[in-house]
Amino acid sequence: MEHDELIRPLPELLKAHAATAPSRVAFADDLRGVTYAEPERRTGRLTAYLARTGLACGDRVAICLGNHVERVESVLAVLRAGAIGVPLNPRSSDAELAHFLQDSGAWVVVTDPAQLARLHPLAAPGEARPRVLLTGTGPISRTPASAR
Repeated sequence: MEHDELIRPLPELLKAHAATAPSRVAFADDLRGVTYAEPERRTGRLTAYLARTGLACGDRVAICLGNHVERVESVLAVLRAGAIGVPLNPRSSDAELAHFLQDSGAWVVVTDPAQLARLHPLAAPGEARPRVLLTGTGPISRTPASAR
């Protein structure tokens, strides 16, 4: 095997594994496992969506998800889009998340229903709220109107 075969962009490696071992489990969390074919397809769709939002190469995308399949797929999609992923710890305090969002310059946030209510009010006054891409399963908890 040549040295060039070992060093390739991650999205290219995912595509190669999807072609050669589509039914092999790529990664798993506590709830489910996914084969190489599944994240190849889903990250492609998320990458296309990110491009339609106007995301440019080098833009930042915050990812506030737990250790689930969706986190891995979001990171891969951000890489495929040529953007910079900003991983956020959903266990951070509201003040920490607000700081990280503002400091990172992310204008897109990928999160799940469990984190949506926490992230919604964190935009600084006068600043545009980042676009939110919702992933995962579960009920969407809405921020009460009085808290907005």
